[in-house]
Amino acid sequence: PVIETGYENLLLVRLLVEIQIPSARKSSVADGLSIQEILDNWSKLLPTLMDEWQEDRESLVDLFGRVRDDWLENDLSGWIGANR
Repeated sequence: PVIETGYENLLLVRLLVEIQIPSARKSSVADGLSIQEILDNWSKLLPTLMDEWQEDRESLVDLFGRVRDDWLENDLSGWIGANR
């Protein structure tokens, strides 16, 4: 798996959106990037994306944790179903 920590999911989804919707593109790496290239180079792409999008790890970890905890509290069966 390419994702090592939960917050990285937020960045991966954003990158996939930028690949599919060029008008949403804000990173220099999304143009022409393939899924295999993401898998092969995620550890190198991650710091570039965070820098270009002006994101910081702590804020993303906090956001991911809050959304996950809210989901668990309000829809446990939905969370379990999505994370099998």
